[in-house]
Amino acid sequence: MNPDNPFLFLDYETGGLKPYAHGPASIAVAYFNGGQLVKSFSHSIKPVGSRGYCLDAFKINGLSLERLESEGLDELEVYKSLTRWLNGINDGRYLPVWAHNAEFDLGFYADGTNRVKVNPLLGPWGCTKLLSKHVWPNATKHDLNSVLIRVGLKRSSDIHGALEDATLGGYAYVAMLQKLTSEATTEEPNV
Repeated sequence: MNPDNPFLFLDYETGGLKPYAHGPASIAVAYFNGGQLVKSFSHSIKPVGSRGYCLDAFKINGLSLERLESEGLDELEVYKSLTRWLNGINDGRYLPVWAHNAEFDLGFYADGTNRVKVNPLLGPWGCTKLLSKHVWPNATKHDLNSVLIRVGLKRSSDIHGALEDATLGGYAYVAMLQKLTSEATTEEPNV
């Protein structure tokens, strides 16, 4: 894993913790190349009728059903728009996709793309939460906020937005890879 290689970092804000019970609220994908953010994609998603939304989740992400209804796009249009955006990046649909707690984000991604029959992301998935456990095996917390503190990054507010989390998550991924790379080059070879 080279921190300069291109990758995507994805984040969802949701209406709860269970992908097959709660609805997506927003999605963001950040495209990194050379260890830097190149461009990003972000949309709110109109409420999905068959999914629930918890007020506690909206306290974390600062969203509301009213805001999603007025500002969000239909789920199908969000994934079609993401596909068009990815087509503007060389091999964009096939790049590695990273997420913090990827099992969570991949669950919402799979639920949504199965529902609308559009699959824009075809590359392999990786999890920065699991990577954090490898980089800092003695740490007790591996949530995104804890990782951000360890790599010297911070949020602009206490509200969790998908675009900010995708951007900060991408920079945290680069920092973790740089840490692993620097440790690997300073280790004494086993002779």
